Amino acid sequence: MAKAKVKLTYPPELVDKPIIWGLIREFSFIVNIRKAEVKEESAWLEVDLEGQIEEIAKGIEWLKAKGLKVEVLEEGAK
Repeated sequence: MAKAKVKLTYPPELVDKPIIWGLIREFSFIVNIRKAEVKEESAWLEVDLEGQIEEIAKGIEWLKAKGLKVEVLEEGAK
């Protein structure tokens, strides 16, 4: 099982969109929100992703395709 800690930064036009909900529905890995700051015009989240490395990689690409900035803070095996 793999684990990654990522920081997600939302552009203003996506702050009110249910992107984390879509990520959880679309991919089979655990999403744990560790820190977040959500304002009217901006938002960022630090999340842990845990599951198969291939699924996590696909999920990260999906988030980027949705328009989020994704920064991998840590990654490795559990």
